[in-house]
Amino acid sequence: MFNDIVKNLSKEVSNIQEKAQEHLQNYNLSNQVKDLERKKASKLVEVGRLAVEKYGHGKDVSDDKLKALAEEVIAIDDEIGLVNAEMDNVKVQSDPKAPSSKKSAAKAGYKPTPGFNCPKCQTPASKEKKFCPSCGHDFKGSSSDDPIDVDVDLDEDGGGI
Repeated sequence: MFNDIVKNLSKEVSNIQEKAQEHLQNYNLSNQVKDLERKKASKLVEVGRLAVEKYGHGKDVSDDKLKALAEEVIAIDDEIGLVNAEMDNVKVQSDPKAPSSKKSAAKAGYKPTPGFNCPKCQTPASKEKKFCPSCGHDFKGSSSDDPIDVDVDLDEDGGGI
């Protein structure tokens, strides 16, 4: 009986340690997102300042400089998307209600392609995969939403060949 109590207690301690690890991981990832959002805000302020100098005050600001800053903002957005996807993976692994397909993808280290979302459900997805991990949309094949392109040759009286 004493061994059973120790065994159950050990099991509960392990569960608590796992939960603490998950919370710590989520906290760290959340802080990464906040840092990236601050970085993005700073870049956007810089873009705005340069745009005002160029268009409001008529100063010479190169379009290349504005474009480079815009590309930096886009890269930060992509990085935020990756960190958010990693947070979602951590949540899915600990969620008992999560579908097994999402748990399998999370355990396999599924990483979405930055800036790419499923055209059907808008979930961050990987261009390398054939299907969306969330809704199952087929990325490689045609979907029922795509228009069907059919070439029909008609002869002079409107009938088919």
